[in-house]
Amino acid sequence: MSRLSTGVLCLALLAVPLAAQDARGTIVGRVTDATSATVPGAEVRVTNVATGVAGSAKANDAGNYSLPYLVPGFYTVTSENPGFRKFVRENVQIRVGETVELNIQMAVGDVAETVDVKAETPLLATAEASLGQVVDERRILELPLFSGNAMEFALLAPGTTITAPTCAYARPRSTMLRRSSPPTAAVCSTTSSPSTA
Repeated sequence: MSRLSTGVLCLALLAVPLAAQDARGTIVGRVTDATSATVPGAEVRVTNVATGVAGSAKANDAGNYSLPYLVPGFYTVTSENPGFRKFVRENVQIRVGETVELNIQMAVGDVAETVDVKAETPLLATAEASLGQVVDERRILELPLFSGNAMEFALLAPGTTITAPTCAYARPRSTMLRRSSPPTAAVCSTTSSPSTA
């Protein structure tokens, strides 16, 4: 193979993992009425509370909608359709790479009337099976970081543990008196012999 085709192949292989590392989130769901019948064609609109940036989608024939490429933050979700009251849900939080499922139930009535949902439980990401946690700015600034390794913040997530290393980190006895040895060295077996210099 030529160098050009090898370079193109390498770039193509590197681009595949990068596509999966998108920090933006998605809101998906289904629009139904009070009898659980789908409401096709309903317009679902999201507005970022902090920036005011808005996006919209229409429900398909099955009543499903998808609003991808949302920057992490808090959103206000509204839905409108002729013959139904306007649906409003505030403070829908989108986190990094998260897919949030928000099913909308429209109430029959005048479009000028609004159904404002305020007292609901936080949304769970039921559309995928991955686990994740966002470490907020307050924790980063206020929690001590003993080893200087920022990866220790991953230990704040429930269910994470530190596994014991396969090697113990200490000075081998055979090199205890040698000044050229580093202060800590990996000891993986007790039968290691000192190197001759």
